[in-house]
Amino acid sequence: MKKKLISLALLAGLILSSFTACGASEEEDTTAEAETRTTTITLTAITGDSTTPDAIEEVQKALNKLTKSEYKTQVILQLKTEDEYVEFIDSQVEKLEAEIAAAEEAEAKAKEEKKKKKEAEKAANAAKKNRSKWTTTTKAETEDTTADTQAMTLDEYGREVAKYPELEGTSLDIVFVTGLDMLQDFVEKEYLQALDDELNNNSKLLRKYIYPTFLSAGKVDGSTYAVVNNRLLGEYTYLKIDKELADKYKLFPDEVETLLDCEAFLDNVKANEKDVVPLNQYIDLNYVQYVTGERTVIGNVIKPSFTTANKAMPKNLFAVGDWVDHNVLMDKLQDGGYIGTGDRYAVEVVKGYITTPEEQNWEENYYVIEYEKPISKDETVFTGMFAVSAYASDLERCMEIVTMLNTDGALRDIYAYGVEGKHWELNEDGSVHMLNNDWSMNFYHSGNTFVGHAPESLPANYAEIGKLQNIETLTGPYMSWTYLNEETEALYNEYVAEAEKLLAEFDAAADRTAWAEAFNAELKEDTEKTHIINRMTAADGDNNFAVSYNDFQTAMYGAG
Repeated sequence: MKKKLISLALLAGLILSSFTACGASEEEDTTAEAETRTTTITLTAITGDSTTPDAIEEVQKALNKLTKSEYKTQVILQLKTEDEYVEFIDSQVEKLEAEIAAAEEAEAKAKEEKKKKKEAEKAANAAKKNRSKWTTTTKAETEDTTADTQAMTLDEYGREVAKYPELEGTSLDIVFVTGLDMLQDFVEKEYLQALDDELNNNSKLLRKYIYPTFLSAGKVDGSTYAVVNNRLLGEYTYLKIDKELADKYKLFPDEVETLLDCEAFLDNVKANEKDVVPLNQYIDLNYVQYVTGERTVIGNVIKPSFTTANKAMPKNLFAVGDWVDHNVLMDKLQDGGYIGTGDRYAVEVVKGYITTPEEQNWEENYYVIEYEKPISKDETVFTGMFAVSAYASDLERCMEIVTMLNTDGALRDIYAYGVEGKHWELNEDGSVHMLNNDWSMNFYHSGNTFVGHAPESLPANYAEIGKLQNIETLTGPYMSWTYLNEETEALYNEYVAEAEKLLAEFDAAADRTAWAEAFNAELKEDTEKTHIINRMTAADGDNNFAVSYNDFQTAMYGAG
């Protein structure tokens, strides 16, 4: 990585020498002078299929009004559709590597020429200092230019204004990333720079705007490579229990923690209330977490107070009584006709925000049970993030723009929706109504979604809801943990195949409780049927779930 950045500095020197005059005091530039110099960087990202070239030009112009005013930085958008994106990044890196190789070759030649020149000057007894690796102008040409100076140009009104560098060669500065797999892939390929020093110094403002879950999510192997976009992390799952029926059948809401606590109540409704549907849908045990992200036989059941200081070691779920009992109950409810649709439900499972019960006045007719808090997962946390390419020559200037996308509502609105009045307008409630599809950007790809305005598909007070709700959201125990790789693929596939068989056998059992008890007894003998569960949950196993998760959790959060 260090060699790559040194080479990029050489490449940048070649490009900048055509834009600014370089003098003998080049290395004595002050920080203030460097801050006032204009620069041009690229922002490479994904756009929707309907985005037009004209819209890109218009949005770029609108963005630059703000970035030039704030930081004297010009941003060039390099936008590709999702199916083109990774291939484009790969091709840019390939071109940059070729340009770096050429720059290194040019530097070597320059050094050799410099050496020969110094030898000739010594021989001629006329010693001179070679001012720059890349500058070949004579002393007479530069007597009045002893430091980098800002290039100027005339605007359309004939006024002298600062000139911004034109892009020369290939450029890859700010890079959009979506998904944990893409982030890890780009880091593995050494496409990205670590951002920790910037986040602790020049870009520390981001820590005030971005929720800790997102800041930590940008880490790979202990270093931060991406600034993950703030967003609402999920939804609450509520049980709306009919008050009249609950009072009639003596269901006390304070005693309800799981659906199992409603079993007798549901039985009474099924037997006596012909016009009431007992339950509106299938629901899994609250707070159960599966190692594969979907129903399987290894995982854990966390508590509503779970934090990253705890561990949720992958275990055999057939040995978790609440999970087995819940599956038995759901089997009874499904086979017994308890679940269906209707005008009135005894228990209704509903997704909503932290503010939904109060806003919709549920408590007038229902006892509202918070069945499950939102739990952050990879598919929501890693929707969108900004990183800085390892090929970017100015990390600080790139991070200034990343900071704006996360702190400046006006800039994020432009990037998310386009030009106001051209591509979008505000509704009376402050939400955004799109006028056309000429600019198409995924809302969750656009930066910190808690600054700027929300689209009309979300509540106008989305940001306020998100800030409240994310505080209560649990960090999923298996978030950011990646078990599957080339080394573990065969074992993982074996587990998935065997787990499917075990689940099918469990689900088909006439007595699931007895089946689970028999299976757990058989585990002690490590038979062919139970071997895969023992293999994947053993504390001293090789490349199994338990050891992999334990290593990940310890490295990420500490011993726990």
